[in-house]
Amino acid sequence: EEEQQRNNVDYFLNDLLTDQVLIELKSEELSEEENYILIINKLTDMILEKYPNYNKELLEYMIDDYLNAHF
Repeated sequence: EEEQQRNNVDYFLNDLLTDQVLIELKSEELSEEENYILIINKLTDMILEKYPNYNKELLEYMIDDYLNAHF
């Protein structure tokens, strides 16, 4: 189940994320670290809208992995 969840998260993020989208998710008033947390929180909320049964903490971990690997 976790592998399927990771696949769904990866597909979702592949379809959604571009450099432009990441810029739009940021706040100019926050530090880089605060923006990173903000982005993870926003993406987590977006994925939970589509997959409400997913574990939030696991999602945050998967999103962090994805961002580190791709951006």
